[in-house]
Amino acid sequence: MKKFVLLIFFLSGLAQADEQTNNTTSQTQQPTQDISIEHEKALVTAAMMLADQEELHKEFIKMQADLPKTLDLAKQYRACLQAADDKNQAVDCQKDAQGKARALDLEDDELDENLTKDLKNWTPAEKTQYIKELDESIAFMEEVMPCMQAAKDPIALFDCSNKPAEDK
Repeated sequence: MKKFVLLIFFLSGLAQADEQTNNTTSQTQQPTQDISIEHEKALVTAAMMLADQEELHKEFIKMQADLPKTLDLAKQYRACLQAADDKNQAVDCQKDAQGKARALDLEDDELDENLTKDLKNWTPAEKTQYIKELDESIAFMEEVMPCMQAAKDPIALFDCSNKPAEDK
C-alpha cells in the first residue's frame, strides 16, 4: 500500500526538494531548475499510464479502506510497546499486532517491517528508538489520511498532496 502513496508523495516532494536546494546552493554551485506542478502531474500520469489502470484503481480503493485500520493498529501496537517492560511483553505485543493485521487483511510494507522487526535487544535505548520509528510511521499516515480519504483517484491524491496544509 505505502509504495503507491510514497510514489505520489515522492513526486510531490520533488519540487519542495528542488526549492530547498535552490535556497541553499553555494556560490560555486548553480541552482537546479524547479519542477513545476504540471511537470509533477505529468510524471504521475505517465506512471499511471504504464500501470494497469484497473489494478491501480483497485489498489487505490483498498488503500483508502486500509489506511484508517492500519493507522489504528499502529497506534495500538505503539501503546502496547510503550507499556512493555521487557522483551517478552514486547514480543507479545508484536504477535498480537501481527494477528490483528492478518485478521484485517492489511498489506502495508512498512507495517510488515514494523511487525516483523527482531526485538531480541529490547533495551531501554532500543525501545525508545523503536517507538520513535513507529511514531514516524504514524505521523506519515496521519499526514496522508485527509488527502487519501478525500481523493477519488490517484491524480486527486496527488493534487491534494500539493495543496498547502490549510487548504486540505
